[in-house]
Amino acid sequence: MDASVQESIRKKVGHEAPFETAELAEITSININAARSLEGLESLHALRILIMNGCDVPSIGQPVQDMRSLVAVRSHNSALRDLSGLSKLRLDRMDLQRNRIEDLTPLLAHVNLMEVNVTGNPLNHHSYRSVIPELMARGCRVIHSGETEWALGLRMSEEGIPFSYYESTEGYRLCRPGLRFTSVPELNHPIVPPEELDALLTEKPSAIASLFEK
Repeated sequence: MDASVQESIRKKVGHEAPFETAELAEITSININAARSLEGLESLHALRILIMNGCDVPSIGQPVQDMRSLVAVRSHNSALRDLSGLSKLRLDRMDLQRNRIEDLTPLLAHVNLMEVNVTGNPLNHHSYRSVIPELMARGCRVIHSGETEWALGLRMSEEGIPFSYYESTEGYRLCRPGLRFTSVPELNHPIVPPEELDALLTEKPSAIASLFEK
């Protein structure tokens, strides 16, 4: 079992491992921070809400793909890329801000999806131009990046720079999702104006990482 998953379960049940099957069966929501694996999550058969923050997990399908009770997934500041393993689930809410997701096509399999937030992801052109409008036409509320930050985020991804770019109330910010570059990806999101990021992408992409040192 991943140490972060174990710690999250410990907080839920109130004691250290080992955990009783009956205790695990009572857990309907869990909040996991800075996990490098979701091993052990499959034991939570009654899980309805999965919350992850700053996790270095590219896919969450394998541990949860048979969790028929799961209805909501939230993943912020994480290295999540692949959504294909969730297609069998009846999810109605997904909050996927500041991850590494490129392909939203798997979301089309979720007929119950009522709301999804994909702000700050390097979505490919098909996902941004076609999948999002199709989801919205079905009545799903889709919150997504505007043209400016989406285009710059995609350019970074194409340059091999695995950062997220998003708009906040204070301005446009950079984020390092996952644990590759920082142990606290939810912190230190520098404000970087679009024109500055555009110039760096054009002239010196390698200098973008130094923006986190300001």
